[in-house]
Amino acid sequence: MTTTAPTAGSPRWDPYPGDHFVHAGSLRERLHARDHNLLSFVARSEHGVFEAIIPRLSNLANYSRLWLVVGGAIAASGGPEGRRLASRAMAAIGISSFLTNVVGKRLWHRERPSRNELVPVNRHVHMPLSSSFPSGHTASAFAFATVVTTGHRELVVPVGGLAALVAYSRVYTGVHYPADVLIGSVIGTAVGCSVLALDPIVTRRLRR
Repeated sequence: MTTTAPTAGSPRWDPYPGDHFVHAGSLRERLHARDHNLLSFVARSEHGVFEAIIPRLSNLANYSRLWLVVGGAIAASGGPEGRRLASRAMAAIGISSFLTNVVGKRLWHRERPSRNELVPVNRHVHMPLSSSFPSGHTASAFAFATVVTTGHRELVVPVGGLAALVAYSRVYTGVHYPADVLIGSVIGTAVGCSVLALDPIVTRRLRR
């Protein structure tokens, strides 16, 4: 594919080898150009043995299956407290999924990345037909991790790290732009904190 270098006085372009020049005009276009360029940077990254693992992890997080497994393990091994923790984490996933997939994606439609020229085929996972913004996988991951790791420092590295890796995988496999993942993480974290804050109130009312 050939590209044409910008002429003097023309709007800013961000060239990457093998990619289209990304035009940046209005503020929205400039933000999208930055997002696209960051996606291109991630797409060119190589992680050795993790090349095969990251796409599988991304697929495992579909429909929150990964978090159902982790939550089930916490509930089975943690006694009554573990079961309460897992139930709160599942509630956070449900709320974050609704906010991202039902509300967010309908309010702000964004086309998915055109990954064929950016991401190697061996990394491809199923490309959803829904809006790219925001990332539902990331919101669910961070909602779960926020609930589970708050007050349980021993789970910060394994669960928090897993959530971060799921978020990264959505960009690495080319199904989301980095901004989709960033906002998804903010939504998920906010939902997780809200669930933790409201849980004592809801518990007291249910006991009346």
